[in-house]
Formats: sequence, C-alpha cells, structure tokens
Amino acid sequence: VSHDSEADLDELVEVAKARLTVLHRLDEARLWGASDRKLDRLAALLFRTGNRETDGRAEKMSLAATRVAFCASPATRQWLVSQESLLFSCRLRLGEKTVPRPEPEEADGDDDDATNTNTNANANASTNHANQPFGSGSPGNDDTRPETHRWVDFERAFTLIRRREPGVTLRNGRCRVPDSAMPEVLVEDFRKETTRALFATQRRLRHALASARGAGAFGTPGAVGAISALVWWKPGRPTREENARWVWAEREDTEKARRRAVRQGAPAVTGTEDLVEIEDLV
Repeated sequence: VSHDSEADLDELVEVAKARLTVLHRLDEARLWGASDRKLDRLAALLFRTGNRETDGRAEKMSLAATRVAFCASPATRQWLVSQESLLFSCRLRLGEKTVPRPEPEEADGDDDDATNTNTNANANASTNHANQPFGSGSPGNDDTRPETHRWVDFERAFTLIRRREPGVTLRNGRCRVPDSAMPEVLVEDFRKETTRALFATQRRLRHALASARGAGAFGTPGAVGAISALVWWKPGRPTREENARWVWAEREDTEKARRRAVRQGAPAVTGTEDLVEIEDLV
C-alpha cells in the first residue's frame, strides 16, 4: 500500500480474505482438472466492481496483506507464488493483462524478411478484408500471415526450452520466442518477481518486528500478527447465491460464444455438457 493512503486493520483483512478466497478456489479447481475457461471465470470474480479506484485500492492492499501473511516460510511462499502465477495467467487470457510490444532490442529481423516476402501475396486479401469485423476469419489474410517472434534472454524462456516448444530457438545466449508463447514467458517473469517481493517483504517484516514500532504498511507487531494469521484461514463453501451467479454467468458466456460462432460461420459452441456449479469445482 502506498505511503499516501491509509487503511485500517479490518479493511486489510477483508480484502485479503477476498483475494485468498479466489486463490484457494483456483487451487482446488486446478486440482480437480478444471478447464482454463472455468479457471478464468473464477479469476474474474476478484475486485471487478466497475469502480477502477476502489478495485485498484483493494488489489494493492490485498496483495500487500497476503505477502505479509505468507512470506514467513518456504512452504507458504511457494503456495502463494504458485496461486498468484495462476491468477496472473488467467488475467492474461481474460485480457486484463496484456503482452507488451517488443522492445527494440527484442525485435526479430527474420520476421521483417518474412513480412516483406508475404506483403504482395496478402495485399488483395487485406484490401477485401479491411471493412470486415475483427476475427471474421476471412481466408487468405489472418490464416496466412506469419507469426511474429521476439528475442528474449534464455533464462526467461527456460520452461519453453525444457519442453522443446516448437518454434523456439536458441542463439548466442538468447531465445527466439513466437508471440503466441510470450504469455508463458510473462507468467515465469511474474513468478520470479513475486518470489523476490516475498523475500523483500520478509526482510522488512523482520525489521519492523525487531524495532517494535512498525514500518510503512506493516503497522504494529500486533497488526502483523493478525495479518499473519491469514495463512491458516480458509474460505467457506460457496453459498446458494454464489452458485446461482456462477451458473448464470456460465450460461451467458455459452450463449455469447454460440452467437459469435454463428456470426463467423463456425460450428456452434454449446458448452452445456460441462456446465457445473462453482461448488462442483471447489
């Protein structure tokens, strides 16, 4: 939490429990083998009231409070890093987080050559497709456009290299990654960043407790103890109202997907065969 804002202990605990509710349900749903679509639906429940100021404040406070609660031991740090990384990957798929444009040093000259080679071949198709809505699936345009790549340090793409992801190549200590695989690179970056933040929180927390005065967002040692107790807290079972909202949202998403498929001339998507309540996931 920034130093120019204030929050009482009850508010910190409340937003931290809201965040932990989503993290615990994501963890349980993944253990049950839930699809990405259902994981994304769970992630979309967190701090999305439509008020950007309120949602942003709750996001920052809950992040700070959960880091205080889970920074003490390797096991709790590992759990929080894993669940926060899962939440981040869901937000990437939902479009709440985006893949940034490549930096100049990441630009791939091979893509420029491929683009120039295909420019004439795609010119007519691009002209015909210009006035159509995005994602209309016109042949000869998106289907033939070569995928772009970027160069990143090989440490960032370690998981892609380890499983020999197609299209990923190594050269001179750097890795050429297709943009379709960049979300996984960003999730790994986020995992490392969260791990470093937890160690930094642990150091600041030890200093706060040693000085017995509180420091910054940590408050007094008594407040730290109340927040640290969140590591043992677990959310209750979903209420009937939560289940009803979940099923309604699932049906709405299924209907939107069906209408989108009809507009694009693709086979209709029903999705009703795996329509379950949130209670069935957790």
